[in-house]
Amino acid sequence: MGQANRELRRPVEALAAFDRFLAEAAGAPRSAREEARRSVAELRRQLGQIEIACPTAGVEVLLDGVPAGTTPLPGPLWSAPGHHLVALRGEGMAPFSESIDVQPGAVHTVAPALRPQPIVPPPPVLGRP
Repeated sequence: MGQANRELRRPVEALAAFDRFLAEAAGAPRSAREEARRSVAELRRQLGQIEIACPTAGVEVLLDGVPAGTTPLPGPLWSAPGHHLVALRGEGMAPFSESIDVQPGAVHTVAPALRPQPIVPPPPVLGRP
Protein backbone atom coordinates (compact mmCIF):
# COMPACT_ATOMS: atom_id res chain seq x y z
CA MET A 1 0.00 0.00 0.00
CA GLY A 2 2.83 2.39 0.83
CA GLN A 3 4.48 1.88 -2.55
CA ALA A 4 1.17 2.32 -4.38
CA ASN A 5 0.36 5.54 -2.51
CA ARG A 6 3.86 6.85 -3.16
CA GLU A 7 3.46 6.16 -6.90
CA LEU A 8 0.06 7.90 -6.83
CA ARG A 9 1.79 10.96 -5.28
CA ARG A 10 -0.08 10.59 -1.99
CA PRO A 11 2.88 10.89 0.40
CA VAL A 12 0.89 11.27 3.63
CA GLU A 13 -1.06 8.08 2.92
CA ALA A 14 2.17 6.34 1.85
CA LEU A 15 3.87 7.27 5.13
CA ALA A 16 0.90 5.98 7.14
CA ALA A 17 0.94 2.69 5.20
CA PHE A 18 4.70 2.17 5.66
CA ASP A 19 4.42 2.98 9.39
CA ARG A 20 1.53 0.51 9.71
CA PHE A 21 3.53 -2.15 7.83
CA LEU A 22 6.52 -1.71 10.14
CA ALA A 23 4.29 -1.93 13.23
CA GLU A 24 2.37 -5.00 12.09
CA ALA A 25 4.71 -7.02 9.85
CA ALA A 26 7.38 -8.27 12.24
CA GLY A 27 7.53 -11.52 10.26
CA ALA A 28 8.03 -9.83 6.88
CA PRO A 29 11.32 -10.37 5.04
CA ARG A 30 14.18 -8.22 6.31
CA SER A 31 14.62 -6.60 2.89
CA ALA A 32 10.97 -5.47 2.88
CA ARG A 33 11.28 -3.99 6.37
CA GLU A 34 14.51 -2.18 5.42
CA GLU A 35 12.89 -0.77 2.28
CA ALA A 36 9.93 0.41 4.37
CA ARG A 37 12.29 2.11 6.86
CA ARG A 38 14.11 3.89 4.01
CA SER A 39 10.78 4.99 2.55
CA VAL A 40 9.60 6.30 5.93
CA ALA A 41 12.80 8.34 6.37
CA GLU A 42 12.55 9.76 2.85
CA LEU A 43 8.86 10.66 3.19
CA ARG A 44 9.39 12.32 6.58
CA ARG A 45 12.03 14.58 4.99
CA GLN A 46 9.58 15.55 2.24
CA LEU A 47 6.58 16.23 4.51
CA GLY A 48 5.86 18.75 7.22
CA GLN A 49 4.00 18.36 10.48
CA ILE A 50 1.14 20.29 12.06
CA GLU A 51 1.01 20.26 15.85
CA ILE A 52 -2.41 21.08 17.31
CA ALA A 53 -1.90 22.71 20.73
CA CYS A 54 -5.48 22.64 21.98
CA PRO A 55 -6.06 22.24 25.73
CA THR A 56 -9.75 21.39 25.22
CA ALA A 57 -10.55 17.70 24.76
CA GLY A 58 -13.17 16.52 22.30
CA VAL A 59 -12.67 19.22 19.66
CA GLU A 60 -12.83 17.99 16.06
CA VAL A 61 -9.79 18.86 13.92
CA LEU A 62 -10.13 19.23 10.16
CA LEU A 63 -7.28 19.58 7.70
CA ASP A 64 -8.38 21.08 4.38
CA GLY A 65 -11.98 20.19 5.26
CA VAL A 66 -11.20 16.52 5.97
CA PRO A 67 -11.63 15.22 9.54
CA ALA A 68 -8.19 14.48 11.02
CA GLY A 69 -9.15 13.46 14.56
CA THR A 70 -10.36 14.75 17.89
CA THR A 71 -8.30 16.50 20.53
CA PRO A 72 -6.12 15.46 22.12
CA LEU A 73 -4.48 14.05 19.00
CA PRO A 74 -1.90 11.28 19.50
CA GLY A 75 0.75 13.39 17.77
CA PRO A 76 1.30 15.93 15.01
CA LEU A 77 -0.47 15.58 11.69
CA TRP A 78 1.76 14.85 8.71
CA SER A 79 1.10 17.09 5.74
CA ALA A 80 2.35 17.67 2.23
CA PRO A 81 4.16 20.99 1.81
CA GLY A 82 2.03 23.90 0.72
CA HIS A 83 -0.94 25.96 1.80
CA HIS A 84 -3.45 24.27 4.11
CA LEU A 85 -6.47 25.23 6.22
CA VAL A 86 -6.70 23.89 9.77
CA ALA A 87 -10.14 24.15 11.37
CA LEU A 88 -11.39 23.18 14.80
CA ARG A 89 -14.98 22.86 15.88
CA GLY A 90 -16.60 21.77 19.06
CA GLU A 91 -20.06 21.81 20.51
CA GLY A 92 -20.87 25.19 22.01
CA MET A 93 -17.69 26.76 20.65
CA ALA A 94 -17.17 29.35 17.95
CA PRO A 95 -15.49 27.79 14.92
CA PHE A 96 -11.75 28.38 14.56
CA SER A 97 -9.65 28.24 11.40
CA GLU A 98 -6.10 29.15 10.47
CA SER A 99 -4.35 29.15 7.11
CA ILE A 100 -0.82 27.80 7.25
CA ASP A 101 2.04 27.18 4.86
CA VAL A 102 3.70 23.85 5.58
CA GLN A 103 7.40 23.48 4.76
CA PRO A 104 9.20 20.15 4.29
CA GLY A 105 10.82 18.94 7.51
CA ALA A 106 9.22 21.70 9.59
CA VAL A 107 6.67 21.57 12.40
CA HIS A 108 3.97 24.22 12.38
CA THR A 109 2.07 24.71 15.64
CA VAL A 110 -1.57 25.77 15.65
CA ALA A 111 -2.64 27.08 19.06
CA PRO A 112 -6.32 27.95 18.79
CA ALA A 113 -7.97 30.36 21.18
CA LEU A 114 -11.35 28.65 21.39
CA ARG A 115 -14.24 30.75 22.62
CA PRO A 116 -17.81 29.90 23.56
CA GLN A 117 -20.30 30.27 20.73
CA PRO A 118 -22.23 33.49 21.34
CA ILE A 119 -25.91 32.92 22.00
CA VAL A 120 -28.00 34.90 19.56
CA PRO A 121 -31.61 35.39 20.62
CA PRO A 122 -34.21 34.63 17.98
CA PRO A 123 -35.69 37.63 16.19
CA PRO A 124 -38.99 38.88 17.59
CA VAL A 125 -42.12 37.63 15.88
CA LEU A 126 -43.87 40.61 14.35
CA GLY A 127 -47.62 40.98 14.11
CA ARG A 128 -48.44 39.02 17.27
CA PRO A 129 -50.37 40.68 20.03
